[in-house]
Amino acid sequence: MQLEPQEDKQYSFRFSGGGYPCPYCHSRTGWSYIRNYGKEYGVCFACGTSNYPTSNYPSGSKTASDPVKRADSNDQPLVRSIPLQIVDKTLTAYHSNPLVKFLEETLGGEITRRIISHFKVGTARSGGTVFWYFDKEGYCRMPKVVFYAADGHRIKDDPDRKPHCAGYTNAKGYSLPLFGEQQLNERLYSNHTPVVLVESEKTACVGYAFLPQYVWLASGGARSINKTRAAALNGRQVLILPDADQAGREGAQRTLHLLKQLGVAAQVKDLFLQKTDHTDLADHLLLGLQEDYDQTRPPSDRLLPLAHPMPQEETKSLEAVFSKHPLLWQLTEQLGLTITSVKRCYQYPSR
Repeated sequence: MQLEPQEDKQYSFRFSGGGYPCPYCHSRTGWSYIRNYGKEYGVCFACGTSNYPTSNYPSGSKTASDPVKRADSNDQPLVRSIPLQIVDKTLTAYHSNPLVKFLEETLGGEITRRIISHFKVGTARSGGTVFWYFDKEGYCRMPKVVFYAADGHRIKDDPDRKPHCAGYTNAKGYSLPLFGEQQLNERLYSNHTPVVLVESEKTACVGYAFLPQYVWLASGGARSINKTRAAALNGRQVLILPDADQAGREGAQRTLHLLKQLGVAAQVKDLFLQKTDHTDLADHLLLGLQEDYDQTRPPSDRLLPLAHPMPQEETKSLEAVFSKHPLLWQLTEQLGLTITSVKRCYQYPSR
């Protein structure tokens, strides 16, 4: 599936990778140099800033146009959406999608299909995983194509497999909301549903598989939250889960500060205080399914972390899931979560 926008190309040059640090937020997640132009041109997934030469510059020009205004500026930039027909065309070819195959092997086919349906996870023609970013109103704003190996980890050492937006750039009017932001619509979850904010799209997908009664969002980068993206969380209770590294922890504190400035009730929970190996929640949960842990099941008299009484049938269903998968008990305790409602109880594969 070719993802590039159908309109005429505004620029005649191409990205050639490189992983250079963004000159605005200094992240290495998406900034690249343009072939034949130099390092000063590129687009950053972390902060959403892009910088291009104007279309009337001759080939080889070294003069750059002003960078596109960030979404949290006082200007009102053009905001465009992507037709759902383009999104739907990527929702196929999962046999060639390494991340989807890994999730099927680890979580099972049924749960993986629910993840794909819930977040609209697609497959690029190059074999990359397409994470479609929808806004709160359900409009598709931008894709992010990420490449994974067979073990479910992102490929980081191949310059030809850097994350990219398939041509839907800031400069063309496309913007990057929070991944999974469509869940903040009241028709899907009530406004009282707690929000868990993680870094990577994969982690949000895995978190949803384990605890679908919470809203799982991803920032797409440790330092990628700005005022416009954060504004979608107004009125919400937010739990920020950083990755186990310096960038993740610093980014979480920056996000916390920004949310509190906006009046959002937020807190940071570092699940891996003793680690600095980039571990995230997805690694922790999936490892628990893959390895044969010798864990004792919770005692039958242990109370479920319910926010309010629930029907007996739902309570028994939850007790069965928690008894079979003690890792869920650990996660619930670590996050300090309470169950407010039951949407589905999945049957997880036996370890």
